[in-house]
Amino acid sequence: MATTNLQTPVLTRSRRTLVAMIAVGMVSAIASVLGTVATAAPASAITTYKVTEISRSAGMVNMNNMLAQCSGTPGFVCVIERSLSATREISLSLGVSRGIVARALKISSATTRTVAVSCKATITSSRPVLKAYPMGTQIFYKVTRTQNGAKKTSGTLMAFVPSGASTFCTHLRG
Repeated sequence: MATTNLQTPVLTRSRRTLVAMIAVGMVSAIASVLGTVATAAPASAITTYKVTEISRSAGMVNMNNMLAQCSGTPGFVCVIERSLSATREISLSLGVSRGIVARALKISSATTRTVAVSCKATITSSRPVLKAYPMGTQIFYKVTRTQNGAKKTSGTLMAFVPSGASTFCTHLRG
């Protein structure tokens, strides 16, 4: 009976390189068959954002977001009484997302909020228009982006969060 001497092959440096090249080739071949290639982002490409609140004031009126208006001839009683959607504004800069800013400021990231509007005024010749605006909380903040170790800070940004139960009604001249 013949015996075979089994020895573990010794991997020299050139053979290890060849094994490594084959392993890389197999990964590439598998990736090409699957049609996907997974790559990891280099550690230096990490971007972080810091949101710093400067001030927060409740009871503010957003005059840039008129909810409704009513007009008529002198003596007409204008009534605005209904639920309407007010815009929740969140300013963005330096590539930060609305969600990141909202979480940092502890506010909702939703774009609108339903508000109850209740306004009533008698129209006069000098004040023929009644307008309703949302009231809420105004927040000023800055965003700092750190990317590849470099920091950049935005100018002052603003968010407006409408209150669900408060509106400002004004009786204006045309």
